[in-house]
Amino acid sequence: MEIASSLCNIGFVVGMINQRIWAWPMGLMGCLAAAVMFESSQLHAEAFLNVLYAALAIYGWVTWQGNNQAMMVVHRAQRKVWWGLAAIIMTLALGWAMKTQTSNPLPFVDAGIFSLSVIATLWQIGKRLDNWHLWIVINAISVWLCINRGLYVYAGYSAVLFAMSFSGLRSWRSVHEAQSD
Repeated sequence: MEIASSLCNIGFVVGMINQRIWAWPMGLMGCLAAAVMFESSQLHAEAFLNVLYAALAIYGWVTWQGNNQAMMVVHRAQRKVWWGLAAIIMTLALGWAMKTQTSNPLPFVDAGIFSLSVIATLWQIGKRLDNWHLWIVINAISVWLCINRGLYVYAGYSAVLFAMSFSGLRSWRSVHEAQSD
């Protein structure tokens, strides 16, 4: 499952970097495989996150399909303080719930990744440049989390995504700057 998920999700990120609609079904398949893998490792928020990612992949696919790609411009996220507050509240609430109700060994780390990832994915769907800043942070933390849980293939995959996030940031920033001219 780790390898299948990793390959599909790397394909997704390559598609996102290049703003290609085919990225969304790749991400859908990768997320479903990851959900199974994380659940078997008792990382419940990561498993649930990947189920949510699958739903967001469908939403992103439909959204990008319904809009002329040339009309969807890359722009900056607005109301970052509110998004940050939402991430903190989600992290604390979900972390507390997992700490008291599950066997998750790192509930607040898992919840933090979940919260930031939901926001980053929503920003990705809306073509907000700032999604890549969040992915850099998320993927760095994910490398550590996966090593901690013995998911070494997925740790390597997260390290690749960490590096790819910088490429995505550069690519989308250049598109954003070209649109601003």
